[in-house]
Amino acid sequence: MRGTGARRITLASDRVLGTSDARSPSLGADGAVYALSASSLLRLPRGQNSASVILSVGDPSAGAGGLGAPMGDRHGWAWLLAEGRLTAVNGSGQRATLESSWLQDGTVTAFDLSVESERIAVRRTDGRVAVAIIIRDQDGRPTGLGPALEMPRASGAGTRGLSWCAPNAVCVLAAAGTEGGGVPEVRLVQVGGAVNTLVGVRRARSVISDRSEESLIIVDEDGQTWQRRGAMWRVLTAEVTDPSFPLP
Repeated sequence: MRGTGARRITLASDRVLGTSDARSPSLGADGAVYALSASSLLRLPRGQNSASVILSVGDPSAGAGGLGAPMGDRHGWAWLLAEGRLTAVNGSGQRATLESSWLQDGTVTAFDLSVESERIAVRRTDGRVAVAIIIRDQDGRPTGLGPALEMPRASGAGTRGLSWCAPNAVCVLAAAGTEGGGVPEVRLVQVGGAVNTLVGVRRARSVISDRSEESLIIVDEDGQTWQRRGAMWRVLTAEVTDPSFPLP
């Protein structure tokens, strides 16, 4: 669905996806819809009435398998975690080989692409966050990641979630402290710069942003989606799951 209010638009139905168990839907910059089903990644091109499988991993009977939520970039590639590996696959199912001197297989727990699809923010298993340039060939195929720029103020065992919240800033959720009354905080960290901290909401589980204008939403442990308006958070909806912002 596009939108969370009364004027929701259906972008893909169970029928065209071929399953009633789809999860983690995402809208690509080219209008393609991506979704996960068991251990497979589905792609529904814009204007088409049937989806195809472009990636499968592991045993299809193993439920969720090892796939994380997909994200379509501006070059027609879908990025996701596949069995712990940062993976990019195109609409034909071809995988990109992502060379990197600092990122090893199985070390990524979260990532997000910048608004122009040319940079990536990565959280590793040790809790460290770094950003890097995406290296591509002349056709836009990703071939690797540039040197890592570490972001210590977005890192640590007490932080979770990761999202670009502005062209040059990422946001994370930081663990609730006694000074904040047990409410997690949203930390907006400039790349190589300052930090701005916002009070979050109780039982916050993840923070998501539109990557360009600091339009933030929080999903809590009760399944409620909160939106920030001015200095306040309000419940936007409790009827949707897996919300995300597509690349504009």
